[in-house]
Amino acid sequence: MSALALCVAGIVSTADAQHPIAARSVHAWHPAPESEWVYGEVSVEKSVPGSYFCTIGFSCGYCGMQELPDGRKVAIFSVWDPGDPFDFSARPENVDEKIRTKNLYAGEGVKVERFGGEGTGGKSMMPFDWKIGETCRFAVNVRKDGDHRAAFSGYVWRNGAWFKIATFSTLQTRGVPSIKEVYSFVEDFRRTEASKMQVRRASFLNFFAKPVGGEWMAVEYGRFTADKNPIMTVDAEIVPNGFTMTTGGTTENTHVRLFDTMKTTVGPRPAECIALDALSEECKAPEAVKQVLFKNNDAVEGVKAAVYRIPALCTAPNGDLVVACDARHEGGGDLNHAKPINIAIRRSSDNGRTWTEPVFSWKWKWTDGEHWAGSDPSLIVDAQAKKIFLFYNVWESKNKHGVFQFYVQESSDNGKTWSKPRDISRDIAFPEWPFGKRDREGGFIFITSGSGIQTKDGTLVHTIVHVGDGNALFGSTDHGKTWKAFGKPVKNGDECKVVELTDGSWMINSRWRGGGRQIHVTKDRGNTWESRYDAALSDPQCNAQIMRVGKVLLFSNCNSPDRRHNLYVRASSDDGKTWTEGVCVEPQGAAYSDICVLPGRRLGVVYEGGGYATINFTTISLKDVAVGLLGK
Repeated sequence: MSALALCVAGIVSTADAQHPIAARSVHAWHPAPESEWVYGEVSVEKSVPGSYFCTIGFSCGYCGMQELPDGRKVAIFSVWDPGDPFDFSARPENVDEKIRTKNLYAGEGVKVERFGGEGTGGKSMMPFDWKIGETCRFAVNVRKDGDHRAAFSGYVWRNGAWFKIATFSTLQTRGVPSIKEVYSFVEDFRRTEASKMQVRRASFLNFFAKPVGGEWMAVEYGRFTADKNPIMTVDAEIVPNGFTMTTGGTTENTHVRLFDTMKTTVGPRPAECIALDALSEECKAPEAVKQVLFKNNDAVEGVKAAVYRIPALCTAPNGDLVVACDARHEGGGDLNHAKPINIAIRRSSDNGRTWTEPVFSWKWKWTDGEHWAGSDPSLIVDAQAKKIFLFYNVWESKNKHGVFQFYVQESSDNGKTWSKPRDISRDIAFPEWPFGKRDREGGFIFITSGSGIQTKDGTLVHTIVHVGDGNALFGSTDHGKTWKAFGKPVKNGDECKVVELTDGSWMINSRWRGGGRQIHVTKDRGNTWESRYDAALSDPQCNAQIMRVGKVLLFSNCNSPDRRHNLYVRASSDDGKTWTEGVCVEPQGAAYSDICVLPGRRLGVVYEGGGYATINFTTISLKDVAVGLLGK
């Protein structure tokens, strides 16, 4: 039974018939057409802990604000899985993953989780310190997400601008994606005898809807309904621009009778609603691509890999995307675990929507007499020479007993084919470091995975790490014909990336200890260094990626001091001194990542999924990441 049908029967709400010991939930049902946008306002006059003031409810979700039982104030946006939203025995883990609601985006500070017990689905919540008597504004948008899904986004007006709380994709197999069966409600979710005697009162104002393919229109009607709870301590009133609803305490139904239709007069669109027009254009941007490129135990060229790890991503000279990663054939251990590893490659010619079958860049020999493995791929694109260079670390454990070596391959056809691996170990050695020694003897030295850069003068620059010691730079000034060490190593650093700053300096951004990132800057190609620690870039000691787009730096990492999850992409217009809030790519498990720029002001992101079970690719809006920094 649909939510609308339940309402007509007089038993609808997020409060159910199994909880009569509570203030009765009351709703105003707004007969809006099927819409791509809905805007609404709420002003709370009376609240107590355990109150929900839903501004925009719809057929498969709701958006509004709550006062939690402990008194904290939050904004909330949720979208249901397919099924009965009033199934109070539903458990989120019992829903087939293929039809579950998927989280596509979460704003800074937004917590996302699965919920159950009242249908199942995805829930997002964020701190939002609303005040009694203050007008709060919310909006919901829907767009198509592939052939059989609809993506719903919830917004709250905060600090003079629209803040996107989250985006959830849910299954929709019929018709054009739309927001329908719109309603507002006041709910007591503490559901106790005490809470029943407490009054909750709010006004729901200035409702506007933008029908699918149409123009904005005011929504001036509302039907006053309530749940099955039989107590009559409820009321509704018609006020300018909307309706007021009250429940609990000694409230009497003296104004609008229960189940009557109300009619108000709504004025012109508020400025905050007009501001949604700019967001409407963004929502017409290409739909997000999100897919699994490699999954543990899948095969490459007929050879199964137990684990795929360590992704690298680049845009080839012709615009194709190239992804490389470790295919770890006999377990998830790193190179020094002495197991066979090869580098797997996939390419896309349509901005990540479809991909070639995976292939190996080279098949390293693993026989009774030789144990070769290659790991930690990284890519540099030479836009002038129209080549891609693929670097990785090589380990021969049978005869060389675990000495790190450094190899490069190159492609002149946008990643389709690759040259024979070339050993550059001696070329990029620093005298300060014990190159050629085993890792247990201090020779734990390796090229960082991910991406290096080409500077404005055409120099190719990459990073190398001495574990527990620091970072250094190497590269080429002749388009990869030869490779050499640049300058001297710098202390304190681990896996790292390099980027060119606006003044031509080179900056290393490194994984390090303490929950932040270590920064090193050189103005003379690594001969001297200035270092600082950036505690504002929260990081759980995990590899990240940094790159430049015009005057803006982009940075992807796990935005957490102690867990590999919550993958974000952020932007900086001041060479990394400060950063935007950014966009959450993956709120759950994630680890190593890399990024690239796509047409239409979008970014491609490749990253390790939760539990290192997959290598995933998705796209996000560059404008969302670099809010206000890019210009027109």
